[in-house]
Amino acid sequence: MSNSGSPSKKTIYIDVDEEITGIIDKLRSADESILALVLPKRATVLQSVVNMKLLKRAATQSDKKIVLITSEATLLPLAGAAGIHVASNLQSRPYIPEAPTGTPAPRKPEEPEDKVDDPVIDPKTPVGNLIDPKDKTTEPIEIDNRPKAETAAAAAAASAKAKGADAKKPKKDKNKMVPNFHKFRALLFIGAGALIALIVFMYWALAIAPSASITLRTESSESKVDAEFRADTSASELDLKSQILPAKQQQTKKTEIEKVQATGEKDNGTKASGNISLRNCGDNSVTIPAGTGISSGNFTFITQDSVRLGDANFDSNKNCKTNGSHTGSVAVVAKSNGDQFNLSSRSYIVAGFSSVLAQGEQMSGGTSKITKVVSAKDVDAAKKKISDKQNSVVEELKGQLKQDDLIGLVDSFTASNSPNFVVSPAIDAEAAEVTVSGEVTYSMLGVKEDDLKKLVQDQAKDKVDTSKQSILNYGFDDATFEVGDKNRSSTEINLSTTLLAGPEINQEQLKSELKGQKSAEVESALKSRPGITEAKVTFKPFWVSKIPGKENKVNFIIEQADGTQITQ
Repeated sequence: MSNSGSPSKKTIYIDVDEEITGIIDKLRSADESILALVLPKRATVLQSVVNMKLLKRAATQSDKKIVLITSEATLLPLAGAAGIHVASNLQSRPYIPEAPTGTPAPRKPEEPEDKVDDPVIDPKTPVGNLIDPKDKTTEPIEIDNRPKAETAAAAAAASAKAKGADAKKPKKDKNKMVPNFHKFRALLFIGAGALIALIVFMYWALAIAPSASITLRTESSESKVDAEFRADTSASELDLKSQILPAKQQQTKKTEIEKVQATGEKDNGTKASGNISLRNCGDNSVTIPAGTGISSGNFTFITQDSVRLGDANFDSNKNCKTNGSHTGSVAVVAKSNGDQFNLSSRSYIVAGFSSVLAQGEQMSGGTSKITKVVSAKDVDAAKKKISDKQNSVVEELKGQLKQDDLIGLVDSFTASNSPNFVVSPAIDAEAAEVTVSGEVTYSMLGVKEDDLKKLVQDQAKDKVDTSKQSILNYGFDDATFEVGDKNRSSTEINLSTTLLAGPEINQEQLKSELKGQKSAEVESALKSRPGITEAKVTFKPFWVSKIPGKENKVNFIIEQADGTQITQ
């Protein structure tokens, strides 16, 4: 029987566990004449040349043309030996692979006369073009990317449709599924990371984060104490009777350098000059030496030569005559540069010669050229900047003394009286800035804090009842140490401080006693102590409810009755 229209095509998906008999049944039951058999990876059913030839013979007997859709290299020679077309995917062109060497070519089957018009597979035509475009159940796909379960389900559905029977999808064989080790490893890492994070958080939450702040309000009082003592650098121990405290003189040398802008001005122009006529109107002759100043207001000129004027000569009206031996003239030059000395003709006063009248001619030749020069004021400004650094040096010396458990007596701070400052460039030199440098020696006295406390306790025994109170703060941070008489090794010091007395609170002992207790227990225990009127406990973070075991996590805030915090 001849086919009049275009050939019909169909895609059949083969399951990985499919037997050769099942494949042949699907082939024979298909109504289409061209079949594309999509093989899964690792399909063992066609890895036998016998099965391959059985499939070829069944196709020939059923008047079907088949194409194996596979990329398995081991199947290609077997398909070539059986004379079966192969394509790597539905979009590739089918071809018959080369048969293994020594394998006889497949015998071409005899075809009945009524089948001469059956379609022949063109090797140049892609397999996808062999599929009927009206067949909505077939889609060109990459078979190597299809999961095994999906391939099996598609093949079963296609077979059921070909037989016209309602078939159920085959169940997934969970025992034959390959586990996804990449996903398992990722989940393992995520779980391990979460566990580590939980352990770190728990350690932080239970061992590091917990803290407690205990505020105590006490009955306290202030007392002002004045004491005198001598800080002696040669003494080796405290002498309360003589009020002598061993002292140390801490020194440091620094090379101080400061630069300031020059603000002085100098006129480097030329000096005006001219001639001045002189008349001696006094009774005696005079000699005006060279270098005498002759002034008009703020403008002074200097005589260049010595001039002698005879006795005065008057007319009948007692007017000093304008000629005679009592008259003369002298050349003068302006005292300073500048065009402001170019004066018109006018009268002048001769310094030291009140009886001599002077009349100047036009002065000329003065020019101005203003430049910046170093002034004495600039040098003083640089020295002041060096002096202003002393505040930082004071703190530095106090820190050095504190390292030896000594209190620095700030008022004993001194700097060398006459440091050898070097000024460059010199005063009146033309420059844009001036540098002042010099080595300065700074010093400060220090005494032991314990010695000073014993001295203050001795001086305050009439003001503080040590049987009921203890000194909570000696006020040394705000105390004044006025320096008095000095000799070679000792310095008289007048101390003025304010003591704060109240109940004795041993913080380290309390931290040890209160650890592990709840806030109510702590507050009750502390308020029962003499001198403590109020106690309040604050925990951080919010989940903490007991005093931490680590003492450095417990902080005490001690206040006076009015709420002023006490620094201990």
